Amino acid sequence: MDNGLTINTDSVSAISTPCNLISSPATFNDSDYSVVSTPKNTKRRSKKRTDVGRKRLKLENDWIARKRKRLCNTGLEYTTSKGKTKAARSMEASCEKCRLQCYNKIGYEVRVDLFDKFWKTGDHAKQWEIIAKYVIQKSKKTATNVESESSRRSHTLHYHLPIKSDNGITLQKVCKTMFLNTFDISKDFVYTAIRKIQEINDFTDVTDDRGRHKNHKHVISNEMKQSVIDHLEPFPEKAYKALLKINVAKYKDLIYYCDKHIIPEKYHTFYRNLLPAEHDVDNASDDD
Repeated sequence: MDNGLTINTDSVSAISTPCNLISSPATFNDSDYSVVSTPKNTKRRSKKRTDVGRKRLKLENDWIARKRKRLCNTGLEYTTSKGKTKAARSMEASCEKCRLQCYNKIGYEVRVDLFDKFWKTGDHAKQWEIIAKYVIQKSKKTATNVESESSRRSHTLHYHLPIKSDNGITLQKVCKTMFLNTFDISKDFVYTAIRKIQEINDFTDVTDDRGRHKNHKHVISNEMKQSVIDHLEPFPEKAYKALLKINVAKYKDLIYYCDKHIIPEKYHTFYRNLLPAEHDVDNASDDD
């Protein structure tokens, strides 16, 4: 039927059908995509920890020096800080020839019991106390040569060991060899115990300071001194105009700086009188 319409067959062949679109693969170029990448110089943001967590425990008993000292005080084998091995303590033989005849007065079992109790204390101060209790120092009675120069020895040490008797525990006098061999100690151990009892007269406050010292040098640089001076220079002028509140920590720091002469001496009176004399320092205000 001819309605006056004409169809161009060339244009129809040029139109692609849906099937042709699916069957023909699409081609893309690399320029059609933009690759998103992180710059190399970008730093990772660290999150600030709000919870400080649990503090590390101070296990002093596990310190190598403490373990070494504990072994030494209990008479066991240990290795020094220089790597030298020290043998364990052991009771030595009694004296063989003695005018006091100690070997007949003190039995083997008694000596073993004294040795075990002595080293089981594990405390050097208590061991000094035991030695000082059994060793009595007395002035020497006679001098062999009076005309010669005075002897350095002015005292005599009398050694004793405790034994059981009908009256309880009594001190039996023994020779020096018997005493030292029973506890396996040196004469210097005895001399130190005697010196300690002479100095303090009481072993309740004695501490074993071997391996310790109090000569800790506290260095304060000139820069630190100057920074303190610069920081505190305007402080007196402000305080004279109006009384400033000061906390306990700052007050103690100021007194410390005055004692160390970090703060100029002309300000010492002012800083020491910041808190009234009748005012308790511990109850000072915590405000700065």
